[in-house]
Amino acid sequence: MLSKAEMVERKEGVVKMDDAPLEVVELFLKFLYTGQLKDKRREGTSDPIWVALLPQLVYIANKV
Repeated sequence: MLSKAEMVERKEGVVKMDDAPLEVVELFLKFLYTGQLKDKRREGTSDPIWVALLPQLVYIANKV
């Protein structure tokens, strides 16, 4: 994504993701670096927290 020299993100060293909640961005970055999604459970359910955030994770992945 940042390999093109004319991109502002490459020049500034910053990628802005203002349209996604911090929790989703953190989860996405952890997945990029580890290849795993955290197993934290959603309050009141037995589902991992990432299940509820999956649509937003896919949205971010499509942007990169």
